[in-house]
Amino acid sequence: MPSPLRRRFLLGLFFTSPSKTPLAKFEVLSFFVYSPPF
Repeated sequence: MPSPLRRRFLLGLFFTSPSKTPLAKFEVLSFFVYSPPF
């Protein structure tokens, strides 16, 4: 998946995720921040 699409997908996943734990959202956010730009 190209980088812009992947980042948009991750942002959508982050903002629409009904996860109950803030830690899970933090993990998704840190993965989005530290993911290598492919």
